[in-house]
Amino acid sequence: MPGGPALRFATSGGPAYTGEDLQLVGGVPVVPDAAVTLLCHKEKVHDEGDHDIVVARITAVHLTDSAPLLHHRRAFTAVGTPARTAAR
Repeated sequence: MPGGPALRFATSGGPAYTGEDLQLVGGVPVVPDAAVTLLCHKEKVHDEGDHDIVVARITAVHLTDSAPLLHHRRAFTAVGTPARTAAR
């Protein structure tokens, strides 16, 4: 289903994913079916009222062959093809 992971995070009423829903990449739990996975190292956390802002350094990028999705007027549409770039 297009936008499946995004819809799970946007739905209220409980956790988007539980441990058994996640996959391991390099020992790190990641969201299945995500078009892009960024593995990061947490650099700093800023406490901003009822939110935390996390600053992280990207250490690896995992891309799939899924086309990027655009969400507009409550619907997802695939746009183009994913760009391939080298991880730093």
